[in-house]
Amino acid sequence: METAEITQRGKEAASGGARQARDRMADMLSDRSTRAAESSRGMAQDAGAVGEELRRRGRDRAADLADAAASRVERMSDYLECSDGSTIMEDATRYGRRHPAAVAMAGFAAGLAAARFVKAGDHSPRSPQGDGRREGIMDPQQSGALSSGAAGRGDAVRPAGSPS
Repeated sequence: METAEITQRGKEAASGGARQARDRMADMLSDRSTRAAESSRGMAQDAGAVGEELRRRGRDRAADLADAAASRVERMSDYLECSDGSTIMEDATRYGRRHPAAVAMAGFAAGLAAARFVKAGDHSPRSPQGDGRREGIMDPQQSGALSSGAAGRGDAVRPAGSPS
């Protein structure tokens, strides 16, 4: 077998694997987009109801905003319901090429949101005063002092990781 033939077969195998992965991703996206369309349609109905209630109370400007939000969510629901996974992926790729800064900002925002979720999932004990400090961690300005959680009990503060 020649080197060129081996190279060609390798390219074909890689291309086939990439195509299979893309097809699986498109199938998953189709299923999830249909579910997302159903739940977002409910949100659109809720936003429309909020708009009606605001209009009934005489808050026309706020009602217009709620109606506009309901309309946009309804359009998004229609798009998700009518588009297959391949179309959604192609549209997202096209948008990313036209608006790279927006995609970068969305990635940054997603990273911040992920950091908030990770931080929210941290269940280490906090001081009873609710000042956000963790028990057992020394305040650098009060080295050798008692921790806020140990105050009044006479417990000495130990550096993190030291044996009890």
